[in-house]
Amino acid sequence: MIQPDDHRPRIDELLKRYGLSLGNLQIVKSVQGWCREHSVCEENPFRIAKCLRQSDGTYCIVMAANISDDMISSAKGGLEAMGFSVEVASLRTDEDFLFHTVLHEIACKILDTGDQVPRSMWAFEQLKRTD
Repeated sequence: MIQPDDHRPRIDELLKRYGLSLGNLQIVKSVQGWCREHSVCEENPFRIAKCLRQSDGTYCIVMAANISDDMISSAKGGLEAMGFSVEVASLRTDEDFLFHTVLHEIACKILDTGDQVPRSMWAFEQLKRTD
């Protein structure tokens, strides 16, 4: 299990590095629940994180407060299905997985896209540079 609050200094450093303020990240009990409360469509009750471009052009990243081992395994399986098997193998620790996830959500702003493949590709490249 990963609790992102335990890693806030490194997460905050990544946000700042890529032009996001600390207020751009909200750690919540349930991403799907947060989305429901804010009239945002989210069908996956196990969503780890979601980046939203708001009407004023700013970005909001919502992340689950508790990321279970099952959620991690499922997300890694999804990445492998997109062709990132070698890259997933490089995520040796829960922290590596968490920081990839944060970078993946930051990529929404940097690349100005919601497309998962280029965001994951960018996040893996950035993760190599932050080690």
